[in-house]
Amino acid sequence: IVFRSESWKYKKLMNECDEFLKHVAALEVLVGNVEAEDLQQVIDRTHSWQETAMCFINRLTDEYMAYNDIIQPIQVAVYEMKFGLSLVLSSTLEKEYLRNVGHENINLIMEMIYILVRFPRAASCKFISIENVGLDLRPSYKLDCGTDFYFNMGLMERLITLSSGVSTDKK
Repeated sequence: IVFRSESWKYKKLMNECDEFLKHVAALEVLVGNVEAEDLQQVIDRTHSWQETAMCFINRLTDEYMAYNDIIQPIQVAVYEMKFGLSLVLSSTLEKEYLRNVGHENINLIMEMIYILVRFPRAASCKFISIENVGLDLRPSYKLDCGTDFYFNMGLMERLITLSSGVSTDKK
């Protein structure tokens, strides 16, 4: 048996945990309805829940240090819920982005973004010819080039159009 100097705090801790369980129930509803709700509303509710969970974790640390053996597993569980919620939100945002682009293959989109970022070098290997001077050097323009560069110009245009429509002042 562990002696606690302020044993009355245990009842208060249990009450706070019961209150937080109501937020967990709201989280279950949010995750269950993530596909049906408006994306911005999902983002806002997720952000709000993440803040509430962090406040709960901090409050446990600040007020119930004498019950460290009890609060640590609770805090780990809340951190795991926060992580799971962030994964759900990330997946939802990815699906929305893929829907906006009109593709289902995220790897193809990432390849096109990579080609766009290294643009002059990616396409220049097709057009630049260098006279062989007998040196065994590997210039940067001889790096591996994406062969689908010309076949996916429609996707490239959609990516550029979509990114130019994104507001930079949004959170």
